[in-house]
Amino acid sequence: RVELGDGAGDPIEVSAALFGHCVAQVNETVCGVPRDAATTAQMMRDWCGFQIVVPDEATGLPPHPEWNNGVCTGAGLLLTFAMRSKLPSSDGVEVDEVCEDIFLAAALVRRVETLLGEAWRLSRRAPPGNAP
Repeated sequence: RVELGDGAGDPIEVSAALFGHCVAQVNETVCGVPRDAATTAQMMRDWCGFQIVVPDEATGLPPHPEWNNGVCTGAGLLLTFAMRSKLPSSDGVEVDEVCEDIFLAAALVRRVETLLGEAWRLSRRAPPGNAP
């Protein structure tokens, strides 16, 4: 397991296999060269688009025909959100840092989803002392 954290909240754990897969995918996406955050997000979107239409040499079929432009736009937006604090910089971002940002952003989204779900659940209850 890989423990990730930004110091702002509780660390999260990600399986080493999943983190390694992320690193390999991002590395393929950026052609093994650290890119600035904006370029990394755009390259992810473009790489995803190629997976929809460019045939695999072995099979002659696209690797991911089940993906569509919406999926690819979403991948680019996810990376943009995940690396939002790095967007103003022109410095290259290492692939392991990109993956750490992705998993931390996903945990943040899940936490917000939980908070909103709890808020809705709490708002449906009657205030104390007003029971029917």
